Amino acid sequence: MRWTLHLPRSGPGSCALWACAFDRSRPHWFAARATHPADAWRPIETGVEIDGSALSGDGCHGTIDDADGRHMDWHLRWESHAEAVSYFPGVLERMAASATFPIAVIPMAQMHGTVSIDGETVSADGTAVEQTHLFGGRHAARWRWLHALGFDGDKDGYLTLIWARPQRLGGAVPAASSLALRVGGRTLRSGGATAFRAVRWRDTGPETAQFHARLEGTEVEGEVTARRDWITGVTYHDPDGSRVYCANTEVADLRVRVGGDEFVCTAACGFERGGRAPLQGVWMPL
Repeated sequence: MRWTLHLPRSGPGSCALWACAFDRSRPHWFAARATHPADAWRPIETGVEIDGSALSGDGCHGTIDDADGRHMDWHLRWESHAEAVSYFPGVLERMAASATFPIAVIPMAQMHGTVSIDGETVSADGTAVEQTHLFGGRHAARWRWLHALGFDGDKDGYLTLIWARPQRLGGAVPAASSLALRVGGRTLRSGGATAFRAVRWRDTGPETAQFHARLEGTEVEGEVTARRDWITGVTYHDPDGSRVYCANTEVADLRVRVGGDEFVCTAACGFERGGRAPLQGVWMPL
């Protein structure tokens, strides 16, 4: 689910509620967006509400219909089990007017509640969840994002990664990146003088990618896999009116090696590719 506010450089603003559902056995399961005038964006205590659908720091509820009239509603609460992760130093927040500034406010939490789609109710009790805030004046020229929620044998572990090539100078500026990882109760984070280029990222195909980082002296290597029929594509608009394309799934697989140990996240890794051109062969309902 996403709550978004769009304020263009000219013309009226808007806000939108987004909801997508992912199931490997049901490709293209559900995707909907409900757009409203900007004044429908209503700040509430610890969160925001759009037309009765609300998001806060410890839960959310909402209802939405897709283009075919199919219905989805949700009533969820969660308890955070990890401190917030700011991918980049707070001083860079001042630069967000011409870029993008992300914060993993809740990198790992345990959820309770239900989600209903077309009358089918799914229990979310005990399910892992994350919450991220993103704001700024324009999207990057290209970006990649990962967020793994639990590993086989380590349900409290997580990995969150961002790699982005800024739009400045036509996308010729080197990519900025950041990674945080918790395994076995230990948290590792990129930092130091080379923190902005902590991650080396390589797209190895339309459905796979690899990355490498060195965190606090520990080598971290990973590979993510997401078949194209697991992915939902959406179109955003920057404040200057330009189009930006995003391809997202929440059921990717991640295999990560930390030193001499290997950890696997199966069907619980968020994976997003974005840029100025759509990813070919991906369902683009929104």
